Amino acid sequence: MSKFRRFVTSGVGLTFLVVGATGVLFQFFFKTRPLVQIHAWLGVAMVAVALIHILQNWRSMLSHLRDWRVYSLLIPAGLAIWYVSQHSHRERHRESTGRGPRSEERTEGDRRNASMEFRRGSQGILTKLADAHAAPLASAFEKDFSTITATMKSAGLRIGSDQETISEIARQNHKSPEEILAYFVQ
Repeated sequence: MSKFRRFVTSGVGLTFLVVGATGVLFQFFFKTRPLVQIHAWLGVAMVAVALIHILQNWRSMLSHLRDWRVYSLLIPAGLAIWYVSQHSHRERHRESTGRGPRSEERTEGDRRNASMEFRRGSQGILTKLADAHAAPLASAFEKDFSTITATMKSAGLRIGSDQETISEIARQNHKSPEEILAYFVQ
């Protein structure tokens, strides 16, 4: 086997493993922007290398395609892919028209509020953060609440308790919620 042929075969295998692993991570665990980029670009590379691999092994592929057992595997796999793609397309359409299973849980007011939140963008996030209690917010930012309160007190700010919201702390110190939130993200 030539070096180029081994390189192509190894390339198909390696890209398959990475694209498969990131696909499983997305489905069951988490999704991050860098992983999405890796997944997408390696998926493109995998298709390109797989096409070269198919061209290199065209005669072998033709001999496999003469065997009826190959079709006995390909037909059910193709039908399964077709069914899943049609089913997910219908579900997305039903949810977008307000008739899907998730949409039934929401009221019309919830949909209107979500739409307004989306339009407001980061302002909606700031509002939610301003309504959060101080201690849980500190732990969400992986900060020690006592360190944050010490820093705020050294800056001359008053904090009543750890159950006060950011808005309440801002109001009693004549500051904006954004100024108080800055202590939590420093």
